[in-house]
Amino acid sequence: QIPFVGIDNLAAAREITARLMATGRRRIGMIAAALDRDSGSDRLEGFRQALGDRFDDRLVVPVPLYEYGAGVEGMTELLAREPAIDGVFAASDAVAAGAIEAIKASGRSIPRDVGIVGFDDSTYALRSTPPLSTVHQPAKGLGRRAADVLLAQLRGESVNHGGILLDSPVVWRASA
Repeated sequence: QIPFVGIDNLAAAREITARLMATGRRRIGMIAAALDRDSGSDRLEGFRQALGDRFDDRLVVPVPLYEYGAGVEGMTELLAREPAIDGVFAASDAVAAGAIEAIKASGRSIPRDVGIVGFDDSTYALRSTPPLSTVHQPAKGLGRRAADVLLAQLRGESVNHGGILLDSPVVWRASA
């Protein structure tokens, strides 16, 4: 019942996974970070919903944090579990950047052999080679709207006692 500002992680994860599937990928896995947080568990659920009957629990590797090293480790594990994997949803761009390193180290190319997508539209997305397809996380907009809500409360104004969800569109680049 308290105001909050966020994004719909579940819907955004579902949308980018569907877009990855539309590229013709058949064996799609996920490096699922931060499952102890709403953002992480919602991204996994969106992935699961997008795949529907094609969802394979063996192709989900949980990692503790949204970090580069977790991406290297998670992708290495995915490749060991399923050498024929041809698509990956990484729960963040940092995780995706680490996964890209592991994919390349295995001798595979992106996107020809493995298409990969991330989440956040961070600097990792543009520094990756190839540039990473991702979900745009409107960080400045989140901060601005949260500050607006807080300032309105401090002024004694009535504020929405539900959530404000900002748009988080898919940004399609060359990685998938």
